[in-house]
Amino acid sequence: LLKILDVVGFRNLLSAVREGASTAITCLSCHSLSTLILNGVINKETMALAFHEVCLILQLSSPRVCVGLIEQMKETVHFIRQNSKLKSTEVCGVLLGSQCFIGRSEHLFWRLDIPGVDNISQMRVHSRNGNRVNAMSQSTRQILHLTDIHMDLEYQIGSHIECNEPICCRSIPFSDNSSTISGEANVSAGTWGAYPCDIPIHTVENAFKEISKNSKSVDLWYWTGDIVAHDIWQYSRARNIAHLQIIAQFLHQYTNGSRIVPVIGNHEAVPINCFPPPSIQNSHSISWLYEALAQQWTKWLPEDALHGGYYTIVINKGFRVIVLNTNYCARLNIWTYYDSVDPADQLKWLIKELVIAEQEGDFVHIVGHVPVDNRECTQAWVYNYLEIVERFSDTIVAQFFGHTHADEFRVLYSNHNFSKPIGFEILSPSLTTFQTFNPSYRIITVTH
Repeated sequence: LLKILDVVGFRNLLSAVREGASTAITCLSCHSLSTLILNGVINKETMALAFHEVCLILQLSSPRVCVGLIEQMKETVHFIRQNSKLKSTEVCGVLLGSQCFIGRSEHLFWRLDIPGVDNISQMRVHSRNGNRVNAMSQSTRQILHLTDIHMDLEYQIGSHIECNEPICCRSIPFSDNSSTISGEANVSAGTWGAYPCDIPIHTVENAFKEISKNSKSVDLWYWTGDIVAHDIWQYSRARNIAHLQIIAQFLHQYTNGSRIVPVIGNHEAVPINCFPPPSIQNSHSISWLYEALAQQWTKWLPEDALHGGYYTIVINKGFRVIVLNTNYCARLNIWTYYDSVDPADQLKWLIKELVIAEQEGDFVHIVGHVPVDNRECTQAWVYNYLEIVERFSDTIVAQFFGHTHADEFRVLYSNHNFSKPIGFEILSPSLTTFQTFNPSYRIITVTH
């Protein structure tokens, strides 16, 4: 395996996977590796041991990070190896794009049926859009968007801000030679946080107190996920749920009675990014997370949110919010390689919800965690999503996401006319400082 990884240029392949970009060389590397993993010749334990050795020899991270991640992932990877609906030749086309696949495949080039607008809905759309100008002079609503908290319960004031692990500013065992400090020894973690690190709990609570003072006129919160710190090798179900409980308590305490629209981030899952479809009902099921969230968020969630972490809330007559679990679109969700065609049937459901909104004459905000783009999502999912957004562009008036930690505004364009804008995404900045951001939140003013 080491020889193969050396030949295929494993580091370059990892970079291509992270960035969602590919070349002829990375495509070839991906095909070689996926064939090795999926052919079943190497058993589960040998595969895990091999990747552990690769992680150490290539110094991808510290020994405890290598061990923790591989132990978390090995059962999931083994199940998908045995049960994937994709051929090894299709895996890289889904992971890196259709340029890594030659031929036709229903797993790479799937399309959903989108109904046209009926006459009654068309009349309502025209009537509603005609009232938009008048609405601009009427009352407004303020929405607070909070995302990517990444609270670190192990943050240690005075600890080193550089290390050989995904997250620093904590007590790191110096007996681990791979975790020795690489930067200046006199640079230490401050009381309220440090730029390369996640933020301590007292900073999180201080932020909630400050937000509470500045949001008296806010009546709706979009809280778009990622609560747990970036110590992904330490994730466990009980530990992640404990983090969720702390933030849920802060929200109950500091949101001034505002309505909360919660979203699931990719860091809530164990292992990270792993969101199996609802049809998976064995030990790999994600129902443990949905059930925990249903208990903590019962005041805010409709009952059907348990199905796949996506749901609709009617805020008032003429306005509803559709929450997507865009972790199902993600290339880095390994369950995408179990079945890549509309995972969890979420886009089929979205079409139905938008038809209902159109027939009722409602405007819609779409809210999610992972923004829909070709870096994060599979090409087919993005294509179908853009088809849906274009079809319902008179109904969808805004989209809100997080995940990147950056303050962004993105314009979406038609699949068929790259100069035709069909919608936009607002990406709010993170509360965490990881890795170079200032703690932030956003208040948006919209017309009713």
